[in-house]
Amino acid sequence: MGRVQFPTKQPMPGNVRSALEKRSLMEAYLARPAYQKDDYLKWIASAAGPLAKQQRLEQMLGELEKGGVYKGEPWTPPEPVAPASKPEAAPPSKPAATPGKKPAAAAPKKPAAAAPKKPGK
Repeated sequence: MGRVQFPTKQPMPGNVRSALEKRSLMEAYLARPAYQKDDYLKWIASAAGPLAKQQRLEQMLGELEKGGVYKGEPWTPPEPVAPASKPEAAPPSKPAATPGKKPAAAAPKKPAAAAPKKPGK
């Protein structure tokens, strides 16, 4: 029998959804990266017993209220990345040489094999 694995996308349980809405933290939750949202839900679901699940839910809510914390550790959200602008149609070019490095030389040619010497001479 194989081991049970969590699906990569966790459905949000009703108690988590209602707690987020009650404290007006749904927006803060949705602003978190996908890996954190999934990890929070897996972490809460894997707790042993209803008391442990409630404690983990309370910790998640407290961290969302406070901001800058993820599972007890400091966390800074990444800066938003601006989309790259499309360059004008430029002809393909050779890769630029790295400063301070010589371009790779072709492999040296092996000398032609010499005829084997006859024994006794």
